[in-house]
Amino acid sequence: MFHQSDLDRDLAVGVQYFVELQVGQVTPLMYAFPANSCELASALMASALSTKYKDSLVLRAKGVNPKNSEAHFWVQVGETILDPTAHQFAHYTSPLICRAPSPLQTIFSEIEYVCPSDAIDELNAPNAERRINLLEELSRRIGTYAHKQF
Repeated sequence: MFHQSDLDRDLAVGVQYFVELQVGQVTPLMYAFPANSCELASALMASALSTKYKDSLVLRAKGVNPKNSEAHFWVQVGETILDPTAHQFAHYTSPLICRAPSPLQTIFSEIEYVCPSDAIDELNAPNAERRINLLEELSRRIGTYAHKQF
């Protein structure tokens, strides 16, 4: 079980990590964070949070805009939405945390949910070792480190 303040902290820690990846040019998938970073950021957050909140349902959501096929990704923990990249859109000035459903579902209305491990597997990261390193560091920062094989 979790408290809202726990998720607020986890989102802030995750976003800070993603900013560091962008500034350090650590991974090409985060070079313009938060823009075009939602798939990787949400997969990493969902995986780390599923380890931390083992008794909660944690999913990675993919919403598709039916008008143009653009996609956006976010995390759902129980009935709470965490969107570490919502501020890539003009009407948001910071990452989003709110009760489900995501307000971005009005745009990205075709929704598919996957478990965190499937979200990690779907990534087009350079290699599995790199995904493991990114996830281990994020998990360490939010207090969930446990070595996982992918």
